[in-house]
Amino acid sequence: MVGRRSFLILPYDSTNEPGGTVWRSQAVGTHSGHSLASGGTAERSAAMRAQLTQHARLKGGHATHRMTCVNALAMAILISTTTFTSAPTHAEEVRIQLITGNAFVGEVIEEAGRVLVMDVDGFPCAIAYDQILPDSAYRTKRRLLAAERGGVRQLVPEEHFELGLFALRNGRPDRARRDFGMAGRDDETFRTRGQDAIKSYKSWKEAFIKSATTAGDSGSLPFESDRTATPADRTGAIVDGYKAVVEDICAQLHISLKLVETEHFLIWTDWSGAEHALLAGWVEGMYSALAKMFSLKDGEVVFAGKCPMFVLRTRKRFVGFASALDNYDARGAVGYARSESNGHVHVVVSRHGGSPAAFDAFAGTLVHEGTHAFLYRYRPGRSLPGWVDEGFANHAAQVVLGDRCANLDAANAAARLVVSENVPIPRSFFDDGTIEARYYPVAHSLVAYLIGRDREAFVRFLNDLKTGQPVEKALFGSFDMTIGQLEKNWRAASGGQDDQNR
Repeated sequence: MVGRRSFLILPYDSTNEPGGTVWRSQAVGTHSGHSLASGGTAERSAAMRAQLTQHARLKGGHATHRMTCVNALAMAILISTTTFTSAPTHAEEVRIQLITGNAFVGEVIEEAGRVLVMDVDGFPCAIAYDQILPDSAYRTKRRLLAAERGGVRQLVPEEHFELGLFALRNGRPDRARRDFGMAGRDDETFRTRGQDAIKSYKSWKEAFIKSATTAGDSGSLPFESDRTATPADRTGAIVDGYKAVVEDICAQLHISLKLVETEHFLIWTDWSGAEHALLAGWVEGMYSALAKMFSLKDGEVVFAGKCPMFVLRTRKRFVGFASALDNYDARGAVGYARSESNGHVHVVVSRHGGSPAAFDAFAGTLVHEGTHAFLYRYRPGRSLPGWVDEGFANHAAQVVLGDRCANLDAANAAARLVVSENVPIPRSFFDDGTIEARYYPVAHSLVAYLIGRDREAFVRFLNDLKTGQPVEKALFGSFDMTIGQLEKNWRAASGGQDDQNR
């Protein structure tokens, strides 16, 4: 089986099982495995919290705001979370509930826009607000802002208004009305702006469908391949086989799924018909971006036939479908990709609600898992080291989804704190195996650094890894760097210094 961890800042976990590998998206703190930080002791964790909190204070301990024009309210609700950039004046321990259903308790180091950075065993763990359940996300945002201001009563109208936009993004219009009302008590203009925001929210889905499929610039990375398209008769047989399996499972689970067929994917879903265009746009946008990055030639294909994707609108259906299809326990996950011993691969993903934040989180998971499926078929063979595989999947989601994705925010926040406070990265991070989810943003930052340094060299590096070369050899062959030099150069670049290969 092949599955892979899913999107964004959620913890993703990959496990080997008979017949393949499974990549899944799961929740922070649910894996077993190596220590989260080298020598991660309670003393070191407490010391790092103190250092990082002080660092955040020195950067400026008050909130900053970006005012949103009324004629841009719809896009503000859809794309942005609130724009506060703040750090608690003292360490705030919060309990958050992730969209996977798992709970997580930790001290907040920093709030960086769309990302919450928490101390996890002495390592800064960046979690996107979109990965937190709506009510938990709102409570956390409000609590941190109140702690910064010295109490909820000290919030200024702009802050109440931004909290209202945050509530709308998370599908909580009643809370938004309350916040807009509080903003309007001292400044009547905010009452009018709040009313306009509510009107925009009521028609957000139409605006979302129009804006959600824009892909970023993936660049161009040449790669030679001898792949050819599956013959038409064979493709038909493969597709018919998938359809028969889905029909049996739907009968078993008493559900109905519609097929959305695109050029490269077969998407079975219980989403409404009006939402099907979103799914098609996301997955084909991903395929186009990756095909461009790896310079696939005309006639070259990646998937045998087409890649099946199963998209469910509730976690209950997702867990049941995963069990029926793959005999896979998907509790604690929001998506996974699985490859079979015969070379086929499929993706199963769930959505956790109907808000703008929920759609963005889902899209990130879908593209992240789809990237794992693409990489498996692009160059079948050895599995990639976890830091390369997960870092690239997060990078791909950012490229495809652009501002709708918070992966880059998380990568930047984690890298900044790791570098500024000289937090060590465990040596096991660079081994061939999987990595802990809290390291995903750092992995993304490292992969983005390599791609930014030399895109063509990164493709050679990835290709050499897939053909079986050890990480150290593949890295040196493509970038003339050792692992130690990579980390040193990345730290220098992240800190605004010139890197050196020595």
